[in-house]
Amino acid sequence: MAKIFRHPDVEDYFHFFDMEQEALALATKATELYESGQAFILKDFLLDFDKNFLASLEFDDDATKKFKSINFLKQFKQFTFPGASPNTYDDLLRNTFDGNKKRMNHFAEQVRSINNQIDSIIARLFPRYQIEKPSITWRLNETINENLHVDVYNEDLPNHHLRLFVNLDTVPRIWHTSHTLEHILKNSLHLLDEEFVRTSTPGRICHALNFAVFKGFEEAGREGLPKHIVFFDPGEVWIVDSRKVSHQIFYGRKALSVEHAIVNTSMKNPSLHYYEIVNRYRNKFLYNTPGAI
Repeated sequence: MAKIFRHPDVEDYFHFFDMEQEALALATKATELYESGQAFILKDFLLDFDKNFLASLEFDDDATKKFKSINFLKQFKQFTFPGASPNTYDDLLRNTFDGNKKRMNHFAEQVRSINNQIDSIIARLFPRYQIEKPSITWRLNETINENLHVDVYNEDLPNHHLRLFVNLDTVPRIWHTSHTLEHILKNSLHLLDEEFVRTSTPGRICHALNFAVFKGFEEAGREGLPKHIVFFDPGEVWIVDSRKVSHQIFYGRKALSVEHAIVNTSMKNPSLHYYEIVNRYRNKFLYNTPGAI
């Protein structure tokens, strides 16, 4: 089970989530936790896969860069990523698996099996969510000391999204997490130019706060914020809206992440969409609007 070292100055949003519940209660609780910006780890549950085999895989520099953001589709032979050649399977077979079709096909079967298990978990926990655009990303290269951030960019992403993570290695994956988006909006909007806050879209405001508060890659690990430290076990599954909780991969090798785009109207509580949260804090900051938050 994951080991969590909680910092007393950071909001306590981590939970261990019991999957042994009646179906409706299970889905209701999971959706409420997720939409309210909580992080939960599936209790007494590990994904079934050949972790020693996956941990043994090594990729050359070019393949590593590609696999960091590769999106595997449900059928392995259809997988693709931006800029991939039409012969991606043959390229992997030759460059990564040294022509060993048995190992390549075992990898293909692991991809199919793990993706299917993830689909089943999501169907159980979030049956009300309408998936607009599925995305399962396999991260097969080492990540060290990523910058602390929330997953917002200098653009607006109007969809709700579903984020789920799995450690696919033989060693723990280490995360640091810090303040929530709401805490940052409440306490740090004054770091931005008031006219920028007034006129900018929610995505641009969040992106600017990322740099104002966390500083970016050049200050990774040195931004001075209090953090929880979490060691996720091999095969462990955790779920958190990464737009609402700041996080940093401190160390990890093989992992899977889901970022499905979700139809907003299928949310249980659409007022918890990050646009709505940003606008409430913006109005409070600019106009001291009663009841804005």
